[in-house]
Amino acid sequence: MIDHIIEQDIAAVERYNLKAKPHHALQTSMGPSPFEGNIHSSPVVLLLANPGFDENSSVDDHHFKVDGWPLAGMHPSAPSGMRDWWRPRLRKLCEIHGEQTIASNVAALQINPWASTNYDAGLNLPSRKGQIALAEAAVNRGAVLIIIRAEKLWRSSEVIDKYSKTFRTNSYQSSYITEGNLPAEAWRELNEQISRASSGQVSTQTRVLNRAAVEQLVLPEVSADVEFLSLSTRLNGNIPALSKVELGNGRLHFDVTGDIDQVTWARKQVEAGECIVRIRGTLFRAKSTLGFLFPEWLSISATLEPLTIK
Repeated sequence: MIDHIIEQDIAAVERYNLKAKPHHALQTSMGPSPFEGNIHSSPVVLLLANPGFDENSSVDDHHFKVDGWPLAGMHPSAPSGMRDWWRPRLRKLCEIHGEQTIASNVAALQINPWASTNYDAGLNLPSRKGQIALAEAAVNRGAVLIIIRAEKLWRSSEVIDKYSKTFRTNSYQSSYITEGNLPAEAWRELNEQISRASSGQVSTQTRVLNRAAVEQLVLPEVSADVEFLSLSTRLNGNIPALSKVELGNGRLHFDVTGDIDQVTWARKQVEAGECIVRIRGTLFRAKSTLGFLFPEWLSISATLEPLTIK
């Protein structure tokens, strides 16, 4: 995904930096950071402008990973630039639910994935369309959206703007997620969503299989084997690669990669409702809302509908 964003944006970023003021210059050495946390499954998604950059920032900030902490900036050992931004802003939620629960159930999405000292609202990069699509995918799975920055740009999507669970912070100046900085309904809804999601988490592992029962990936926090049937058919002599599979709350999330013909074929399968999976022996139709779509990469967010064979 990062490679796709770089390929999309780099020419525009370099042109922009030639004329940008120093505080607006995009920090290409840090690379893009389109989101943090479990963007495909978190029940709460924070909508931001772009990653910050200051004297505490380092090229390692967005590469820091810890198992069990998808929003890795919440971890006590995270680089200071990330840790000192995230932990104070989510402290009130952590007091209610615990730090690791928040790291597992809150994600953040940037309208511009490139870091700078100050955000330039007039900059429109090619990757913006994909960022908005990820937020729309969160709408379609019922997540709570909290707009912290770039409200006008996020609300340019009618899907986001008219969604009943899209909220914004009370203060345009404050990015803290607290009871006092959110509408009462937003505070209640996001806490309920986090509580439901955390109570439903399991720690067992699963094997994700293709049709030939070849093990593809071992994933934590999923409770059943997922066997892909229709998408494991060979095309151009190869099976499209399936990865980043997440299962929970009746939804299935996964990525498909391959050549342009394979990805286009997979997209048509999903859009036609012909993506069939088997979970613990039961067949389901994965009815999908597409998130990111690139020529050689497709990110799927789908509901699961039991399939009856007549």
